[in-house]
Amino acid sequence: MINTLNQIADGWFSWQVSVLWQVAVLIAIVFVIDLIIKKWAWPQVRYALWLLVVVKLILPPTLTSPASITSEIPAIAENAVNIEFQKPEVEERPITALLTEQPVLLPETLPNHEPSYEITAIEAEPIESITLSWKTWLLITWLGGILVLSSWLYLRLRSLRLENTNQKVAKKLPERFDEIFNNAADRLHLSKHKRPKVVLSKKVKCPAVFGVFNPVLLMPADKFSSLKRSDLENILLHELAHIKRGDLWVHGVFMCLQIAYWFNPLLWLIRRPLQNLRELCCDATVAKLLREKTYCYRETLLETARQLLAEPTDPGLGLLGLFENSNWLVDRLSWLEKKTWKN
Repeated sequence: MINTLNQIADGWFSWQVSVLWQVAVLIAIVFVIDLIIKKWAWPQVRYALWLLVVVKLILPPTLTSPASITSEIPAIAENAVNIEFQKPEVEERPITALLTEQPVLLPETLPNHEPSYEITAIEAEPIESITLSWKTWLLITWLGGILVLSSWLYLRLRSLRLENTNQKVAKKLPERFDEIFNNAADRLHLSKHKRPKVVLSKKVKCPAVFGVFNPVLLMPADKFSSLKRSDLENILLHELAHIKRGDLWVHGVFMCLQIAYWFNPLLWLIRRPLQNLRELCCDATVAKLLREKTYCYRETLLETARQLLAEPTDPGLGLLGLFENSNWLVDRLSWLEKKTWKN
């Protein structure tokens, strides 16, 4: 049993090392390309570029392209191992030589010889105790980290989803909200089964959506009543654009990868560019709908950012919010000034 665990741990460790260096090389390449094209490329192009890292993490590390410069490395290593451990050929002797050789008489066959028996004690070699290797302990730690993060994320999202069942926290939505909400969903051509459930929450400071199969829209309960109609429309357009674009599905896959590779610091580093470019993509989607009224959407971002200036804006792991990174606000406003909806 212990030997089996050690063998599994050896395979797991080799797999993790391969993934680590391959992803590190890919991130370096993507970072350089993104740095070159960031001034003129559309955010959708840059976002798709960074998603290559996510795709690479899904694919097995042994999968390579025939045109890759590293595709021949496994074959070369296998040939080297075969040469190293190749058995020497046994010297063949002709049958005639074996027949002409004189037989060797054993002591039992000699005349007047009485066989003698001598008993010698054979010292038993000590049996080495088999213990778990350090790679096995790393594997156990990895599985424990996955269990802890998965449980924490499940409990957190479940509490947010069920928050409106508590009558002390939940508030009734105003009548005008249904009209504005349905109007925004219709403008995005969002089907009814994809429209999220709306929850007023005191645990979030900015609007956010989460959930893959059953989306939920979280609205800050303490700021909901003070929102203007135009600001509420623009916020709903932005959050529903996440659902329309399929960002929740991509984000769900990325969360699973973050949990599976929780020890990999590189995966946590690419979280920021993915967040920032995803928000730019949603801004472009809203600007395409508002067109000449895009300036109203910019004012909504400024007003909302002014209210959240002294508070953390990152909605946290698992949520897609209106402001996932307040430091990116200037870039978002600059991009909206380009009037990209004309193209």
